[in-house]
Amino acid sequence: VILVAAGFAGTAGRAAVILDSLSVRIYDNAGVLAAGRARAIKRATDILGRADIAVDWRDCPAGGVLARGVCAAPPERGELAVRLVRSPKNDPNPRALGTALIDKSTGTGTLATVFVDRVAAMAHQGKQDQWTMIGGVMAHEIGHLLLGTNSHSETGLMREIWTLKDLTRNRPEDWLFSRAQREELRHWKLSGRGVMATPAG
Repeated sequence: VILVAAGFAGTAGRAAVILDSLSVRIYDNAGVLAAGRARAIKRATDILGRADIAVDWRDCPAGGVLARGVCAAPPERGELAVRLVRSPKNDPNPRALGTALIDKSTGTGTLATVFVDRVAAMAHQGKQDQWTMIGGVMAHEIGHLLLGTNSHSETGLMREIWTLKDLTRNRPEDWLFSRAQREELRHWKLSGRGVMATPAG
């Protein structure tokens, strides 16, 4: 969860190989235009790329052709999903910009949510590009799924509170995983979560 600052809203014959990229489906339930999604995806790609995580994005617009094709198929092993939604009424945590569902018993998760209207409102107040910020929130929530925890750091991308001051300063280090988190993500790539089976040879 990211919070706005107070006051603002193998089998036989198969060999295991390291995944070259992480598959992430973007389910747009907020009516975001394709150009906006593309800009947000580019920002998230840039942030995750600095942690050596390459992403194979599958853009799934609501009611689109893809929603009846690859996006309608069951998720593959290790595939993640990010929903773009508008914030619900009577939300008990109205300052959250996004959430990630983590199974605490296994330390795994596959689904994250980004509240695009809240992010857009904060971006407007901070005079920042909303799609760049939505991409930052996407990267943050994907970080939770990969790290397998809802814990936060004091600084950097995985900080809990994002303030207007943070947005105004827009320091590069505010959008990076920490060194410890990058090391943990490297372990993720080498673990069972980052390995898939492919035909030998």
